[in-house]
Amino acid sequence: MKILNSKTFSPPKWLKVLAFLFLNVITLMFLALNVYFGIVMLVFINWLIFKIFKNIGNMGKWVKKTLEKDPFFQNNNFTLASYSQYSMIAVSNSIFRLVNIKSSIQVQRTNYDISEVYKNYPRQGIDIVLNGMNVYHFDIPIETIKSVEPILQGDAGGFGVLTSVNFGIRITTNNDEIYDVDTPFSKEFSDQINSFIPKK
Repeated sequence: MKILNSKTFSPPKWLKVLAFLFLNVITLMFLALNVYFGIVMLVFINWLIFKIFKNIGNMGKWVKKTLEKDPFFQNNNFTLASYSQYSMIAVSNSIFRLVNIKSSIQVQRTNYDISEVYKNYPRQGIDIVLNGMNVYHFDIPIETIKSVEPILQGDAGGFGVLTSVNFGIRITTNNDEIYDVDTPFSKEFSDQINSFIPKK
């Protein structure tokens, strides 16, 4: 199975350094007001930044370990897999599998449920414990898929700020049911799934 790495859980070093510098400069203002309060804020802010980046890294390790070693993915002959901060997806010649990691999306500092952005996001999934974490998954048999195509700019939820060409994929079944799935690798998954769809 080829796993496409979106680097979702691997913030670049320059971003970590910039975050530490920026927030430490802000805490220096507290030192000017009160030395003790400033020191407490300096320690707290640095601990908070460290904790945030550590949690992101731990989530990345969980995703990588799950895709590479868990039987839920390894025992189904998947040929292509990927992940974003919201879901893991994988495709074989018989099924397309989505595992929902997180259902809250932040757009311009406002939180939305994923189904508000991806209007046709699969929601009737099966709740499971996967590698120690509560998630739900949704499978679409390849034989029931009529077409799959990349979601174009803003086509999922209509948010003007979500204009990345690699926004996701839209799967249409033979019964004209539509499923929108987030992935930064829309072309790769569209091509792979289309190659498995039975020719009529």
